[in-house]
Amino acid sequence: MANLKRNKLGRFVRNKEDRHCLNCGKVLCRYGKSIRCKSCRNKYNHPKAGKGTLSDKGHKLITKKGKQIREHRYVWEKTNNMKIPKGFIIHHIDNNKINNKPDNLMLMSNAEHTSLHRAQRIWLGL
Repeated sequence: MANLKRNKLGRFVRNKEDRHCLNCGKVLCRYGKSIRCKSCRNKYNHPKAGKGTLSDKGHKLITKKGKQIREHRYVWEKTNNMKIPKGFIIHHIDNNKINNKPDNLMLMSNAEHTSLHRAQRIWLGL
């Protein structure tokens, strides 16, 4: 608990110096969920996407039969020859939403996916 201090409400919080960008090491804002600074976030999540567009959450969108769909869902369904079951999510193993290679995609239940990202946030101190 050496890196923690108490705030005005008596809760333990991390010092500002403990929050650094994973890519460049720049000090981040103490509050918020980001693990990268704004410039690194743009480079990491939004490289040139090629054909298609990006959704508001950073997923690549493609057009099939006149409808826009998320490419990672389409790739997983075609690779595994089955529809994504209800209550399941396609997870990007390397957390890069543009990398839609079949070996980077994993089927997870909503609960597993939520607990995985919650654990990552706790581990990173967010």
